[in-house]
Amino acid sequence: MPARFAPRKKLLLALGSAALPALSGCALAPALVNQIEENAVQVIVASAERTICRDLPIGTWLRLYGASAERTSGWQKLCAHPVAMPAIGR
Repeated sequence: MPARFAPRKKLLLALGSAALPALSGCALAPALVNQIEENAVQVIVASAERTICRDLPIGTWLRLYGASAERTSGWQKLCAHPVAMPAIGR
């Protein structure tokens, strides 16, 4: 009788051995997803800054920022050094 179950035992052992690394990799998934999201956000922000600071046609810029002194000031602050670290707490 035990000889009859030997192939099943080997199969279960092989499946278990293969499943263990795969399942333990799931613990790394949230950190990986967070890193991917953070990278995507950085790319989106950099693209938006480039568009706002360098790629706007003059007519669009005048409609969006030129009509308001407050918006013009904000644009100047953002685009003076678009790659500088944000001034947090100032």
